[in-house]
Amino acid sequence: MGLPQTAFGGWPKSTWQSYALALLSAAAMLWFRYLLDPWLGYSLPLTLLVTAVVFSAWYCGVGPAVLTTALTLFGGIYWFMPHGGDHGPSAPLFGSVAVYLLVSGFIIAFAETARRNVAKLHQANQAQQAAESKLKQALTSMRDSRDDLESQVQLRTVALQQLSASLLKLQDEERRRIARELHDSTGQTLTALKLNLAVLRREKELTGSVPEDVINDVEQLADQALKEVRTTSYLLHPPLLDEAGFSSAARWFVDGFSARSNIRVNLQIPDDLERLPAATELALFRTMQEGLNNIHRYSGSSSADVILELKGVSLELTIRDYGRGIPPDVVESVYSGRSDLGVGLAGMRERVNELGGQFSIGCDNGTWIKVILPIPAESKRNDDWRLGAVS
Repeated sequence: MGLPQTAFGGWPKSTWQSYALALLSAAAMLWFRYLLDPWLGYSLPLTLLVTAVVFSAWYCGVGPAVLTTALTLFGGIYWFMPHGGDHGPSAPLFGSVAVYLLVSGFIIAFAETARRNVAKLHQANQAQQAAESKLKQALTSMRDSRDDLESQVQLRTVALQQLSASLLKLQDEERRRIARELHDSTGQTLTALKLNLAVLRREKELTGSVPEDVINDVEQLADQALKEVRTTSYLLHPPLLDEAGFSSAARWFVDGFSARSNIRVNLQIPDDLERLPAATELALFRTMQEGLNNIHRYSGSSSADVILELKGVSLELTIRDYGRGIPPDVVESVYSGRSDLGVGLAGMRERVNELGGQFSIGCDNGTWIKVILPIPAESKRNDDWRLGAVS
């Protein structure tokens, strides 16, 4: 508790209480001196009265101590000191009064100085306690932050390790898928093409002429093989992304996706969208590609929206479907950074985080994915980026 302004200790609490206590102390000491008067007489008339001044100066403050000094002085002169009769006050009277006033003034000054020093010390102690409390809180907060950061680092480390393992597994699965598609579709087409060429050679050797229907069949097979190889190559990395940018590549992919999946896609891209940095265009395209593929695999929706908006110095890509919706535990995995997140969504998140963007996903009458990417002040393209463009 802080010291009262009118008291050295914790009492009195107000000014009028201080003056009342000083008045009582002066009256009590005068009464005590009066009781001792039969034994003391005129000796030590003011000495005992200094006790009331000490008490008032110590507990009540400067003003009450001055009042006590005045009351005890006048009372002592009136009741306990000899008077000079007709010739006026005697010299000893003036000497006693001067000494009394001097001693009382010293006591009051000393008590006030002590009071101020103790008050300053008390305030310093309070400030030190407050600083120690803040320091303890700061240390506790730092420890909690450190523990939380270490926990997040461990979670991220485990997540990245599992993501790396999942990416390697996905890479092997993608290689198997491409090999199977090349074998089952393009390989079969090329085999039929080879058989037709053998028929043409045999007919040429036997009859000297080539049947027109076989030639047409060979041309169709060659066109089909070229189309399959081109589609596979474009899906791995569309050349339009390098040559014309995200807008053209997105329109090409959406047209092909709608034709393959029978899902109607509403694509909205600003007409004045300029070329973006290579990494930004690649992140937008892969996010759109993975998002639409997930809609085709899991949502059961017959329509989808892909909307790209320019908002100040950032780009906002929204992919929405109207199907069954993503499970809540998967959404929680995205925001908590758990390692059980699927490779596709984890890959989207990592791409966006690498570019300093924000990735969010939710379920509202279907599933929505939102990606916000900053637009660098300098949007110059680097021709060397293609070395690492294929994901």
